[in-house]
Amino acid sequence: MGWGRLIGAVVGATAFLTGCAGSLRPELSTQPYVSAPPRGSAERGLPAQDLPPGNCGIFLFTRDARPAFVLFDHLDAGLVRLWLDGEIRHITVDPRRNPPVDGQTYQRLVTVDGETVLFTGAIETPSDGQGDMSRALMRRTLSDGANAVIPLSGVFVCQPAQTDSH
Repeated sequence: MGWGRLIGAVVGATAFLTGCAGSLRPELSTQPYVSAPPRGSAERGLPAQDLPPGNCGIFLFTRDARPAFVLFDHLDAGLVRLWLDGEIRHITVDPRRNPPVDGQTYQRLVTVDGETVLFTGAIETPSDGQGDMSRALMRRTLSDGANAVIPLSGVFVCQPAQTDSH
């Protein structure tokens, strides 16, 4: 499956699931990065994710021959969904008020079961609400102190806001 098809599938699923968006918005946390307990498991990555109209998100995938969807950062809702060690994790974070721009570095630091995970990447050529993140990384500092660096690829997407047709 090519990147175009993969991105198309994610965006298509987003449009389909928009009606559920209100129930997905978490309570705002007083701490910027709070790990929640695992919610479900997945054999190979996250399922398709919802991105409501007018909202922005980051979608990151492994660079394997068969890419796994490993991170969905819903920037406006303050919600990160992460696939880590076969488990889906839901993490509440501070929402971001301004979407990233061309060349801006994306960083998201989360802690899961005593392990620090840092996602980084540069947003490249955003236009029409979408930009590539071809040089993204996941850096894991495991609870025993060992480090792992995993190359990722992905996209930054902003859904167009709905306009009233009255």
